[in-house]
Amino acid sequence: MTIDAEEEDPKSRSQLKREFQELKDLVQQLVELSPKRVRQSNLSERIREAVLTAQELTRSPLNRQMRFIAGQLQDEDIDAIRSLLSGESQQRPEDVADVPESQRWGDELIAGDDQALSLFVDQHPGVDLQHLRQLVRNAKKERKKNKPAKSTQQLFEYLESLNSEVG
Repeated sequence: MTIDAEEEDPKSRSQLKREFQELKDLVQQLVELSPKRVRQSNLSERIREAVLTAQELTRSPLNRQMRFIAGQLQDEDIDAIRSLLSGESQQRPEDVADVPESQRWGDELIAGDDQALSLFVDQHPGVDLQHLRQLVRNAKKERKKNKPAKSTQQLFEYLESLNSEVG
């Protein structure tokens, strides 16, 4: 045995458990973020998708997914994730420009009121207002009940098709 091998103290089992619990706590905080903030975060693509998937799950599947994410986080930059959670990495104006216009409109329509809808209709006169209202209403229901974002995705796709017709 060399001196180098003796100097390396392997982590105790308790220390490993504490570190994994810290990772699980980080994952819990990530899952509690809004889907919009997760999508716009600087997380790796695999972690981002795993967190978005976890937001759609409940009970045992959610617990398994969170343990999976915690295991995956061991390869990630934990300080960057902590800064994201603490709000240090506020959205910069150049980051807002990267978000597609259809997604910005969709988020405004879902979070907003009739004023946002009126403004959108004024800018896009050929819109099927009844269909748009139905998509917005369904997307709001999904978010309220923490269901998968099927209608939200349909809304974004519809808004994208409108933008491509105009553009």
